[in-house]
Amino acid sequence: MFSALISRITPTLRLGPDAHARVARRATMLCGMTGLGAAMLLALCGHPARTAGLRPITPIVTVSFDRIDRFVARDAFKLGHKIGDRRLSAVGWSFAEHFLSIIESDVPATTLKVWSLEYTMGDLSLVRWLGGEARAPIASIAHIHRLMEARDGPSHTDGRSNIAYVRSPTDRRLWAVHWSVNYRNEWTIGAVYVPHDHLDWHAETRLLSQ
Repeated sequence: MFSALISRITPTLRLGPDAHARVARRATMLCGMTGLGAAMLLALCGHPARTAGLRPITPIVTVSFDRIDRFVARDAFKLGHKIGDRRLSAVGWSFAEHFLSIIESDVPATTLKVWSLEYTMGDLSLVRWLGGEARAPIASIAHIHRLMEARDGPSHTDGRSNIAYVRSPTDRRLWAVHWSVNYRNEWTIGAVYVPHDHLDWHAETRLLSQ
């Protein structure tokens, strides 16, 4: 039974070093409960050598943003209102707590990059790849809102995740803001603190960065 499962799952998963470290810890624990060998359990998620030579993120597009006179997050991310042609149906508690109070004036024109993750990665590896905590965050959540507004923009709209690192004005910590379209074709947005020990970003997640 397990050999059939391994043959089905292993070719389809791409895990980064953060994810493999967690898998190794969990495999050790599960061995005692299931009687399975660690090698078999780790095989379910592939082997780090399979991703060692891969570039972790691939550029998709460079997006230019015009200057924004004024941006009020509480108005822009209002539950039940439309962003572009989709209704915003869910706003996470952490996003509301840390970002809805933001009011920005004279947001300068800028250019940002959209990347696609080549394999599952955790925040530590992604932030390191982007140049560390000083370079990883984008300057304004207004740019996330502009991406969500774009009808044919680079954000995933098929249930897969989009993320950007943003520094909270509340606690000055780095947070991963994530947005996606749910099964009802509606936007959802939330935020998780960085690094999050129990959350990895799957392959093909879109990442907005400087």
